[in-house]
Amino acid sequence: MSLKKAHRLTPATLQPRSIEKTSVKLAVSVFCESTRDALQYYATHEDRSAWATTADFVTLLLKLWNILNVKTKTKGKHKRDYIMDPVRSSMDWKLAFLREFANFLEEWETSGKRGLSKETFLALCHTCRALSDCASFLLDRHGFQYVLLGHLQSDAIESRFGWLRQLAGANYYISMRQVMEGERIIRALSLVQFSHFSLPDLDAIIPPDLSPTMSSVDTVVDSLAEAVRLTVCPSPSDANIIFYVSGAIARSVVRSTKCNSCRDSLIDQNGLTTLELDVSLDTGNSSVSTFLDTINRGGLTLVHRSLWSYMIYG
Repeated sequence: MSLKKAHRLTPATLQPRSIEKTSVKLAVSVFCESTRDALQYYATHEDRSAWATTADFVTLLLKLWNILNVKTKTKGKHKRDYIMDPVRSSMDWKLAFLREFANFLEEWETSGKRGLSKETFLALCHTCRALSDCASFLLDRHGFQYVLLGHLQSDAIESRFGWLRQLAGANYYISMRQVMEGERIIRALSLVQFSHFSLPDLDAIIPPDLSPTMSSVDTVVDSLAEAVRLTVCPSPSDANIIFYVSGAIARSVVRSTKCNSCRDSLIDQNGLTTLELDVSLDTGNSSVSTFLDTINRGGLTLVHRSLWSYMIYG
C-alpha cells in the first residue's frame, strides 16, 4: 500500500504575510499606458530624465501583454493598435519578439542582478517559447488563418480554483473535501442555469418556511437606500462630469421608452441649468494638450465644453 505525504504547514507558513499573492488591480494600475506616457512626459518636459528607463521597462511589458492578451481578431482595429492584431504568419514579428524576450530573460537571470525569482524566470521563458512554437505549428501544419494567443492560457483553470476558494470561505489553502463539496455546488448551479428553470419553478421548489418575508425585504431595501444616499456636494469639476453622464443616460432612456411619466421624470421642462466651470481644467492648456496628443492613437476628439449641452440634448 503506497502512502502519499503532504507538505506540513508550519506556524510561519500560516502567517498571512507569507502568502505571496499579486494584486491584479495594482499591477494593472502600474503597468498601463497612462503611466508609461506620464513617465515619458515628465522625463522629457519636467527634467526627470531618470524616469525614462522606467518608462522603457513599462513599455516592454506592455508590448508583451498586448501580444499575449489578444482574444478577438478585431481587437487591434478597435484599439487602433497594430500590436493587438492576431498572429497571421509563422514569420510574424510578434513571434520573433516572444523568442527575443525569452532570450532577454535568460540573460537577465544569468547576470546575477536583482530581478524575478527562479521559478518566475523559468515559467515566463517557457511560456514565450511555447506560445511562439505553438502558433507556428498551427499556422504551418494545420493551415490556421490566424492564432489568438489570448486563448492559450490558464485563466479558466485559475478562475475555477478561485471559485472553489470563495466557496470554502475565501480560504487560500483548501482541502480535498472542500474541493469536492465546491464541485457539487458548482454542478448544481450549472444545472439550474442551463436547465432553463423559471422563477415560479424555483419558488415551487423552495419550501415556504425558507422564503423571506415582506417585512425583511422592506428592511433591506430601506437600509440600501439609506446607504447610497448622497450626503456630499460635488465639486464644480465633478458636477460637470455628472451633468454630462446623466444627460447622456437620460437621452438614451428617453429615446427607447414611450412612457410619458418616465420622460417627465428625466427631462426638466425649465431648460438647461448653468453650471460653474473649473477654469483650472481648461483643455486648451498647453501641457494638457501635449499629454493628450502623446497618448492619442487617432480615437480622441477635442470638444469645447460649451458644446456639451448640444451633445447631450441634440
